Amino acid sequence: MKKNYILFILLVFSVFNVDAQINQVVSGFNGPTEMVLHGNDLYIAEFYGNKISKVDLSSSSPSPVTVLNNVNSPYGLALNGNDLYIAESASNRVIKIDITQNNPTVSTVVTGVSTPYGLALNGNDLYIAEFWGSKVSKIDITVNSPTPQTFISGITNPSSLLINNDDLYISDYSGGKVVKADTSVNNPTALNVITGLNNVFGLFFDNNLLYIADSNGRVSNVDTSVASPTLNIIQTGLSYPVGFAKYNNELHITELLGNRVITLDTITLSIGEIELENNLYIWPIPVKYELNVKGLESEASYSIVNMNGVEVQYGNAINTINTNSLNPGIYILKVKNGLNIYYNKFIKN
Repeated sequence: MKKNYILFILLVFSVFNVDAQINQVVSGFNGPTEMVLHGNDLYIAEFYGNKISKVDLSSSSPSPVTVLNNVNSPYGLALNGNDLYIAESASNRVIKIDITQNNPTVSTVVTGVSTPYGLALNGNDLYIAEFWGSKVSKIDITVNSPTPQTFISGITNPSSLLINNDDLYISDYSGGKVVKADTSVNNPTALNVITGLNNVFGLFFDNNLLYIADSNGRVSNVDTSVASPTLNIIQTGLSYPVGFAKYNNELHITELLGNRVITLDTITLSIGEIELENNLYIWPIPVKYELNVKGLESEASYSIVNMNGVEVQYGNAINTINTNSLNPGIYILKVKNGLNIYYNKFIKN
């Protein structure tokens, strides 16, 4: 079937090599795509499993729990209060459920959308990426039986959507780019944010940094505050990353063909989002050759990340960390000791 061609063809060309410093949060999914967070519960669309699952991330041993079965190739999710909107891509419709119900009743929100993938809410407007329709539509969720209106067309294969202020960011899967359009104007123009990508999936914003997942198995970011942003590659070797969600200052990522949710041992969040801990004492600051660490009772894993969110060094330490190979600048040290995670900022001379 044409509507499932893109995701099915990934099974043929998938690459299963995985870089180091990847932490598996939970496995056991069947083609996880996009996800949304509600408190400690992470809701996940399982494209090949034809269901919606959730995971309690506050659990010491999180595992998937089925929320809704018999969903025909779900892809995008969006939350409005307790209402979870689901893009049922193989049925060409968007449905919703009340997540407070133990056995939720499915309500059809809109039909006649061509393979809906990404969803994004901005007030009462629900934006829908029509993958094979080559456009993004929108509906008013307060209207009964709404008719989808074309918001913007000419997008080859829109996959994921993301609202940032009044701008709708759109990943163009086959177009190999990310574009944006102003939702506050009529007849908006699609403006290129970054081009030259390969099969773009999910998007996530952290202040000015836009994170992008693509079928090369990469997670990258671009600084949208500059006129001509360049791509910073954060991680390679992932098994088709698609969806993003932030929990406890860590970026959670679905791997479509890895059937799991992971985090990376990089700080993929801006400095303003990170709560710096005083549990660890590090010195000297500025540092030149070696950073001393006090407060660890046993060896712990660490990573050092620059201000672009790129991991530049990792390893294990208990008392000292060699910083001789770092370029001068400001860094964040992330230390994981059991279930505890500590962040400290330092300067390298």
